[in-house]
Amino acid sequence: MLVRRLSAGALGFIAVLTLVCGRVSSDTGDKQLARVKGVVGYQENATSEFKPIFGRLDLPDDAYAVTKPNATAVLRLKDSSEIDIGENTKVQIGAFNPAESGQTNTIVLNGGALHFNIRHPQGGQSNYRFVTATSQIAVRGTEGFLVAGVNGTQVVCVSCAAGDVSVQVGQQTVSIVSNQTLTVLGSNPLTATTSITTNPAVNNPAVNQFNSNQNPFSPTTTTTSADPTGSLSGAGGGAAGAGAGSASTVVSTVGAGAGAAAVVSTVKTTATAAPTTPPAGTLVLQLSFPGAISSFPYSFNWPFSQLNATTVASFSCSPLAVITCTSPIQQTLSQSSTDVSVSNVTSSLNGVLAGTLNGPGTFTLSGSASGYVLPATSFNVYGPVLLVSPSTGPISFTQVPTTQNVTVTQLPTGSQLSAGITCAGGTSAANVTLAGASGPSPLTFSITAHSASTGVTPAGCTLTITGQGDGQYASLAIPVNVTGSNIGISSNRRKPL
Repeated sequence: MLVRRLSAGALGFIAVLTLVCGRVSSDTGDKQLARVKGVVGYQENATSEFKPIFGRLDLPDDAYAVTKPNATAVLRLKDSSEIDIGENTKVQIGAFNPAESGQTNTIVLNGGALHFNIRHPQGGQSNYRFVTATSQIAVRGTEGFLVAGVNGTQVVCVSCAAGDVSVQVGQQTVSIVSNQTLTVLGSNPLTATTSITTNPAVNNPAVNQFNSNQNPFSPTTTTTSADPTGSLSGAGGGAAGAGAGSASTVVSTVGAGAGAAAVVSTVKTTATAAPTTPPAGTLVLQLSFPGAISSFPYSFNWPFSQLNATTVASFSCSPLAVITCTSPIQQTLSQSSTDVSVSNVTSSLNGVLAGTLNGPGTFTLSGSASGYVLPATSFNVYGPVLLVSPSTGPISFTQVPTTQNVTVTQLPTGSQLSAGITCAGGTSAANVTLAGASGPSPLTFSITAHSASTGVTPAGCTLTITGQGDGQYASLAIPVNVTGSNIGISSNRRKPL
């Protein structure tokens, strides 16, 4: 999803969060992006090349901070406000403006999850504005979470006094306070639906990722985590186009109130129930699989359910080269309750869709039950990242300067790969550089050892290849040995987090 700069007349189609902040001195740049773990980088504009970072970077105005699967970062602002950035997130950061300037700091969340901690100015109003693609949200508070995806927006209030949070969705305005969560579902604010729940009832993996993948509001919860926004951030979420699913992530096909065309949308095609019968609930299918799989076939069992169902469900999967779905198993329509206000007994549908992922590529899944349709939705699954040339590591340099070519691959052909090199030892580290280190699979790039380590205890380098998908097979760490005329270096350093 892309969020473009819109004219004032189009403002009703974006979400705006205004936060209270404080001014605290900072010794860094006014917008510093710091890598916490995984592959973190930035883009100078929406379509420019992704550039990985391995430490900290002062972002230029209007640049995009980007985290890949299983990665996290933190954005530190000049007034000491901090924004934690979850995995699979792309966020644009505008020019920094101090509170006394009267101008707004704009942060555009294209998709993913944020945990914000904005400082309160002494007796002043916030000059922060967060933007998503579905709602206008004015927030005056200190701490909270923001999740945005193809299906909508979720705002979680951790510490908000009455009147601190005001959300405008189309023509309606909703307020929330501490311990409340607002969920906006739909792609059009004029038709989107809103709901308010208490924080312990919200078990969203996009939020949980900031608390070691545990629900921060209800640590003992036994309910399955699900993200109604479809952000695909949290618990190694992956995404269609970014490696959908993970071994520990549930991607729920929960219907948007506005019927948004998205991974998690549903559409009601017929009204089969009598007026006095409770309407059938949304058909929910929960998918979970690693974004990058070491070997195929890979078996899956994906649960599905529907409240007030009247018929069993059916699903369709294709192509056979990538996925095979068997008939749903353990599928039952069981009586759940009898409502004295209606004449019919309601039932709940529960079942499991079983099958195998047969190989890397893109697969399409659709389904229906009780008049609700899961539109055909595409997901990507990838093979492991592999070293082709040389056939095995470590990569050794016996003379400096010397250049070698390295070839890596990931199926399907065309998957995007990127390489990075880190050398331990600080100022005495070996000097090793890469050229042409990103592109489609198979990728061939050059690695040049310019000089060996000058330290008393030689330290080495690690070459990290990052592919698409998520999990341990979506990346590869290769030790690099550099030997100068008098100093030998052998690196077996673990892959950085």
